[in-house]
Amino acid sequence: MEKVDQLDTYQDEFSRIAGYKFLIDGQSPTAFCHQPHNGTRWDMPTWDPEEYKKVIKTLHDTGLQICTHSIGDAAVDLVIDAYGGAMNANPRSDPRHRLEHVVLTTPQATPRMRDLGIIASTNPHFIFVGGDGYENIFGTERLARIMVIREWLNAGVHVTIGSDAPSVPFHHPAATMAGAISRITFSQKTMGGEQSMTFNEALRAHTIEAAYAAHEENIKGSLEPGKHADLVVWDKDPGSLSIKELANTTQVDMTMVGGKIVFQA
Repeated sequence: MEKVDQLDTYQDEFSRIAGYKFLIDGQSPTAFCHQPHNGTRWDMPTWDPEEYKKVIKTLHDTGLQICTHSIGDAAVDLVIDAYGGAMNANPRSDPRHRLEHVVLTTPQATPRMRDLGIIASTNPHFIFVGGDGYENIFGTERLARIMVIREWLNAGVHVTIGSDAPSVPFHHPAATMAGAISRITFSQKTMGGEQSMTFNEALRAHTIEAAYAAHEENIKGSLEPGKHADLVVWDKDPGSLSIKELANTTQVDMTMVGGKIVFQA
């Protein structure tokens, strides 16, 4: 922390140092929660809470962005407390600090996320990969609070979705969007269908909202004059595909990066 102001904020046309990444709890078996669960440990964050808040305040003061891996509802609340405390101590314009994964949350977390401008960066494909395990770990009652994407959208929270590559077996964007739309588990159960996204919402969350979450909506994320022209031409209309077809499709006709064709079928 004594040397954080000496960080060289490297940037070129493809990559840049945007900020900092933390883990405040582990995966589902060690999710930091307000109430006990059936995993390995439910009441242990990976940081001492007060130390974490101090570090977040120091890093917020550098002007860069902060992202924190948060699985359990107590983890999410701790991160919101830390971000809010840092922002109140040193208000600055539009920091867009992020919650990564945001699997389990309390209803009270949603308006706080909105009011603080915190990004929900979530991975709905986790429901397919590990959703059946959520019921075993968290119990049936808490399943209604798993990735409450519709609640966030209705409240005005910015939501972006991604695969969390390489920690999951399916990295292609279509699988991520299919997961957000269907919320189907591996055993073909629908988990929280009322929290599903529409196709257009999922596409937006994977494009312009992803750019917004990285402070890059002025240069990428949509097809507009002056932007990078990073785009994919699908071989079929993805909006017309069934969930199974969408989840499995990886075929495209063309890919452009910066307006240059880098792949053509």
